[in-house]
Amino acid sequence: MATDPIVEKLHQSIKLAEMVKDIDISGFDLKKINLSYLEAEDLVAIHTDLEDAVLYKVRLLEADFTGAKLDRASFQEACLNFSTFRDASMREICFENLTFMIGYCESSDLEDADLSGAYLENSSFSWSRLNRVNLQGAEAFETGFDRTEMVGANLRNGKFISASFLMADLTNADLSGGDFTRAIFREANLTGVKWDNAILDGAQFDPDAAPIF
Repeated sequence: MATDPIVEKLHQSIKLAEMVKDIDISGFDLKKINLSYLEAEDLVAIHTDLEDAVLYKVRLLEADFTGAKLDRASFQEACLNFSTFRDASMREICFENLTFMIGYCESSDLEDADLSGAYLENSSFSWSRLNRVNLQGAEAFETGFDRTEMVGANLRNGKFISASFLMADLTNADLSGGDFTRAIFREANLTGVKWDNAILDGAQFDPDAAPIF
C-alpha cells in the first residue's frame, strides 16, 4: 500500500495542502490508513477497504464510496458534500461534526455510528440500518430517513426540521428535546419513543399515532 503511486500522490497532496481531482482507489486495501486533511474532488473509492482508517477533517466533493468497507473509520469534522455511500458497511463509523449536504447514504449499515453534532441537509439515509446511531445535537434539514432502522437511536436535542421518517423503525429511540417541526412520521414504528420536550409543530403522524403530552 505504501509504495502504490496513487496512494503516494494522496499523501503528497496532503503534505502540500493541494486538492487532487479524479483519483480512483476502487478496490484498494487501505485498512488503517491515515488520510487526514485530504482535499479531493471526484474521488472514486468503490469497494475500497478503509476499515479503521483515519480521515480527520477531509474535504471530499462528489466522492463515491459505493460498496466500501468503512467500519470504525473516523471522518471526524469531515466535509463530504455531494458524496455517495450506497451499500456501504459503516458500523461504528465516526462522523462527529460531519458536514453532509445533498449526499446519499442509502442501503448502508451504520449501526452504532456516531453522527453527533453533524450538519445534514437535503441528504438521504433511506433503507439503511442506523440502530443505536448517535445523532445527538445533529442538524438534519429536509433529510430523509425513510424505511430506515433506527432502533434505540439517540436524536436528543437535534434539529430535524422537515426531515422524513416515513415507515422508519424508531422503536425505543430518544427524541427528547429535539426540534421536529414539519417532520414526517407516517407509518413509522414509534413504540417506546421518548418525546420529552420535543418540538412537533406541523409534524405529520398517522391518525391517533401522535404523542400525547
